[in-house]
Amino acid sequence: MFESLDKLDTNLQYNIYVVRTPFQFINAYETLYYFKTTNNILVIIDNGTQNNKNQLTELCEEKYWDTIVRFGDNGSSNFMFYVNLIKKFKKLKIQNLFTSSGFNKMQQIIIANVDAKRVCLFDQGMRTSVTYQLFKERKFNEFNLKKIRFLLFGLKTKIDKQIDFFTMFDFEPL
Repeated sequence: MFESLDKLDTNLQYNIYVVRTPFQFINAYETLYYFKTTNNILVIIDNGTQNNKNQLTELCEEKYWDTIVRFGDNGSSNFMFYVNLIKKFKKLKIQNLFTSSGFNKMQQIIIANVDAKRVCLFDQGMRTSVTYQLFKERKFNEFNLKKIRFLLFGLKTKIDKQIDFFTMFDFEPL
């Protein structure tokens, strides 16, 4: 499933975009256009309806992505997929990590463990303001039982880096 990541040149710097919904995918394209990145890796995490999956497939234009990884919604836990994905990313030089501001537990684990020069959350509509408020109140590293299992694999559960927002909202800098 992640074999395409093994074939990447470890001397290059990559940009990772993680999406779960069609709306996030549209915002990933906007982010890609704005930052004018190259060596782009797209990670699509399927966890929604069949319509969601179909729309993601239709929206995906391979010319913008050097590598596309897609997983999820296979009827069982995606836990080991996340562990393996993070371990693959740890072997690469990452310039930017872009993911939606939906900021679920798995996104938090990816952000905590991927060593990127910049981490940027792109818009997720009103969910962006909820995530921003978590950061403003410094409540984004709250304890969660689901995150503990990642410790068994030597992964971090706490985010200790600066996170930027790429959004239409006019937020005060944190």
